Amino acid sequence: MITKQIGSETMEFSDTLKVAYNLREPFEVKTLQEVLSRFSHMTFEDQLTLIYTSYRAATPNAKSYKEFEDLLLNNLGVVALTNLAIKIADGLVYGGMSEEEREEYEKNLTQPTQKNA
Repeated sequence: MITKQIGSETMEFSDTLKVAYNLREPFEVKTLQEVLSRFSHMTFEDQLTLIYTSYRAATPNAKSYKEFEDLLLNNLGVVALTNLAIKIADGLVYGGMSEEEREEYEKNLTQPTQKNA
């Protein structure tokens, strides 16, 4: 769970895999893999959708998309909004991993694979 002050409101955002699963419809894709692959090249509008989907998952009486969009656009700059989207996406991808597990995973991604001779 991520908590962020936006304007005069303290808001919560879910960073569970369920959020990524719920993004299939608004992103107009069929698989979770397609959702995750889209994270590397999200448009500004995709970022708003990710953040709203995360907010709705964490907030039982969520604002409408338009109310939420207005709140963000009136109180956050591009960098702050993008950083929030990145923080949520990181939780979706690395949730449940300790910092050590994440570092080990990322280290293994950057190391070339060794073939048996």
